Amino acid sequence: LQALYGAADLMIIGAYCPAESIAAVSTGTQVTQIITSVISGLTLGATILVAKYAGRQQPDKIEKTIGTTITFFALFSIILSLILAFSTGMILQLLQVPQASMAQAYQYVFICITGIFFICEYNAFSALLRGYGDSISPLLFVAAACVCNIAGDLFTVGVLHMGVAGTAISTVASQGISMLIAIWYMRRQGSALHFSRRCLKLDTAVLKELIAIGIPVSFQECMVRLSFLYLTSVTNALGVAASSAVGIAGKYDVFAMLPATSAASALASIVAQNYGARKYDRMNRALWIAIL
Repeated sequence: LQALYGAADLMIIGAYCPAESIAAVSTGTQVTQIITSVISGLTLGATILVAKYAGRQQPDKIEKTIGTTITFFALFSIILSLILAFSTGMILQLLQVPQASMAQAYQYVFICITGIFFICEYNAFSALLRGYGDSISPLLFVAAACVCNIAGDLFTVGVLHMGVAGTAISTVASQGISMLIAIWYMRRQGSALHFSRRCLKLDTAVLKELIAIGIPVSFQECMVRLSFLYLTSVTNALGVAASSAVGIAGKYDVFAMLPATSAASALASIVAQNYGARKYDRMNRALWIAIL
């Protein structure tokens, strides 16, 4: 469903706008995907920590992990947004965006940058829930947001004729909706994952663990995405038609990778829970099942 965000943007832009707009959105989504990859890589650290402490039955540690994760990603999102806001033009020039699409690509990426806070916090809440073994709730949050995104795209592009800016605004708004639903759900939780304002503080020990686990995963995701960005710059140099075509075809690759990444994400949570509970035989069984 998260992959469907970019695909829906391209589909609707393709139906109502010229090739220049498709090239702008396809390049823009490559940039936003690397941002999402960095964030999801870091949040995996929170999944593993919550799972480990759930396995050890340490609710106080879970609470510290919740507070540290949410606070850290709020600060991280502000810093990342400022860095990207000042470097968007340079990034798009490095990607050799066709001149006919440059203004629209800049518009798309710049508007999407305003939603980084929503992406960070939604992924943080979802990571915490997955660590506790709940992968259904994050799915429902994204399902609601995806419906809003497609409806918003159709309205802003099809009715208001806002073009690329309309798809970006719809994407940011739907990300905000998914974050608000996640906050509402977490505040209603009666379990160890209950979220309240009093737990919003950084715990140094938890933060060190979170970063130590999350950064290598984040770098791994980044390296894959950077290779795709390089290929994007090569195809962009061939002109608007090639850039649009490769951008559309690239969406298939995103969907093709989902089964493997989903299995890996589930395995991370299961292994961490069993590691925390010191059930090492179950840990190894889970690994072999995932490989098969």
